Amino acid sequence: MLEKTSKFNESIVPPFVPSCVVLVPSGAVACRPFEDALADLARRGYPVRRGRESVPPPGLRNRLAADALTAGFAEFLWLDPTVAFHPADVERLRAANLPVLCGVYPWSGRPSLVCEFPQGTTGVRFGRHGSQTQVTWCGLGFALVRRAVFEAIATSTGTPPKFFDAPGSTGDPATVLAAEDAAFCLRVHAAGFEVVADTSIRLWRVGAAKLGWEDACGDRERHADFSIRIQTADAPPVGAPTDRSDGQPASPNPPIRPPSVALSVEFPRVCLSVVTYPANAASLEKTLASIRASDWATEPLIVMQPAEWPTSRESGARNYKRALEAAATDGCDFALILEDDVRVNRHLRHNLLANPLIRRDQCDYLGLFLPDLIADPWERREAHLGYRLARPRYSGSSVRWTRNRVWGTQGLLLSRRLVLAALQRWDRFPDGHDTRLLSVCAAFKVPLWYTQPCLVEHAPCVSAFETPDAYAPDFDLEFCLTVGDGFQPPEAIPGELTVEEGELLWRMATGRDVLVLGTAYGQTTVCMAQSARRVVSADAADQSEAMEWVHRFGVANQVEFRQGNESAVCRGLGGRFGLVLLDTPHDAVTIERDVAAALRVLKPGGLLAFRAYPDPVWPDVRRVVDAHASRLGWRRLAQEGFLGVFRT
Repeated sequence: MLEKTSKFNESIVPPFVPSCVVLVPSGAVACRPFEDALADLARRGYPVRRGRESVPPPGLRNRLAADALTAGFAEFLWLDPTVAFHPADVERLRAANLPVLCGVYPWSGRPSLVCEFPQGTTGVRFGRHGSQTQVTWCGLGFALVRRAVFEAIATSTGTPPKFFDAPGSTGDPATVLAAEDAAFCLRVHAAGFEVVADTSIRLWRVGAAKLGWEDACGDRERHADFSIRIQTADAPPVGAPTDRSDGQPASPNPPIRPPSVALSVEFPRVCLSVVTYPANAASLEKTLASIRASDWATEPLIVMQPAEWPTSRESGARNYKRALEAAATDGCDFALILEDDVRVNRHLRHNLLANPLIRRDQCDYLGLFLPDLIADPWERREAHLGYRLARPRYSGSSVRWTRNRVWGTQGLLLSRRLVLAALQRWDRFPDGHDTRLLSVCAAFKVPLWYTQPCLVEHAPCVSAFETPDAYAPDFDLEFCLTVGDGFQPPEAIPGELTVEEGELLWRMATGRDVLVLGTAYGQTTVCMAQSARRVVSADAADQSEAMEWVHRFGVANQVEFRQGNESAVCRGLGGRFGLVLLDTPHDAVTIERDVAAALRVLKPGGLLAFRAYPDPVWPDVRRVVDAHASRLGWRRLAQEGFLGVFRT
């Protein structure tokens, strides 16, 4: 074990000072293991302070640290929502009594660790034979920093203190945060402390795939004991960003949607533009006449391609970028961009503003046109809500017109988030604007929503690109959307609930008083509040985002939120419930505890619903629930995905 620095040993924290605060700068959509572990820490009494934006704005980490210093905390636990950890390892960090102690995890999308070992290090052991090892710098996705370290840095950097400033750091957010971590570690060294990594602590980088230490070497086999050979001094250090062949950072894109906050009273504000080129003036006039005959009521912005540009897909993509730039400058919530050869629905404005995906800010890409050349493109249809979801991939019967994704860009509604993301990446992609837009959507895993029916019809006079004739399969000039009765899926609310599971909860909750143990972001609460007589939703963690979603769905009057330990909340409830959903951490101890709490407030013959039943990833859920069912005579009433409903 490394010796502790003398400066740290001399720093004595009075016993009355609050102990450890959990700091999560990012409000990004997190992996379920991280959220479960964070909720466990909250139940153990750890105060949690979390950012609201998916990418921490400049200076946020400085402010979090300064505020925690002012509040008197002695220890600062920094966490990244993409790094999954076990709560017990937090106690290991604290018990080591070191100034700075970090866990080591891999980059996502590049074969290296978010860490740099001292020059001359030839190898490092991880896992069972891992140890506390000095490092040059380490990512702060799972790191404990003592108060004395921040106090020393604050003294040397002035007011306000600059703990994480990394001047000149640019690139994707993950690279910028790593640069700030490295800058912080340099200040730690300058203040006379060591930065230490505990390589025995197993961490996972969770995203599209679950990555561990082994992925730094490209080997996906998992080991309890693992060694990594450190590159020589003339090679890039472990943890250094590696570039792709096109010169762009190799790390993945962050989620495009930030945490949900209250929408402005003016939301949604939509700006309309039409992209065109001089040779298509006749077609443009017919498109404008169609818009004027609709309920749009304002003139669109005409984005005319400069006359000196050649007629080509590349020029079309450059001109489309100008439309995106105009929308970004306008500051609108959504950009509606039409091509110059369309006819629009007479109730265009009404149909867009009445669409739940738009008025609740639940989508980033909404297509208004789909060509009839595409057969069976839909993953799911919600006709009563006026929208549908495209399949992730599609291949048509014509070799020439095969597409990897659904297409049809004659009319698109794009969120401001997607507009800004597209502008940042537009020139990285080849080909036309349709391919570029879909490439951006793929990079951010943006669902491809379309109106039902199509609100735009393709009406070309001529085609400069020799495209085949294509028309909307269901364009209706007079269609006027009225949202119908039925289940409204919790689109865009973070979480793992499937639409089918949500609809089962909606059916089971009809007319009942419902208790939800484990609010998370509000998926289950929103589903059941649509049909329940009353919902009480309890969670130890912050529930503000769930409250916002409940408000957007118009069911706030049916929901009461209780924050605190779920078992303690149950003890304080008056009355009984016809349905209790358990969606708390899926370990045996927690399940046993929460089942006992739920049974105390459940009506005789009431329903118990369990998430992660019978998910093989969480075997304790089935084992505990089946044991209760056998002993108490429960009967499984319904099953959808990994959601089981039992009648007691």
